[in-house]
Amino acid sequence: MTIRIEPELPFGLDRNHYSIFAGIRTNSSMTASQMAKEMGKSSQYVGRVMTSLVEKKLISIQRDGRDKFYEPAIDAIIAYANPNQL
Repeated sequence: MTIRIEPELPFGLDRNHYSIFAGIRTNSSMTASQMAKEMGKSSQYVGRVMTSLVEKKLISIQRDGRDKFYEPAIDAIIAYANPNQL
């Protein structure tokens, strides 16, 4: 029997939450529908995860008419920046 040890993810996020957060951080700004399409998940699920990330202050919402664009919070950008890119 093999025991698999998962590395601890920051902010207490699970793997799915972290992958959505990383996608937003990488792409700068996305809607829930765009992220859902990219990840192959339902837009409802991604929207719930994004709401959770907003509550944790890891991402913020910018509205453009009826569309909501999710962007990484500046603290999250700094925390996960590659030192060579600063």
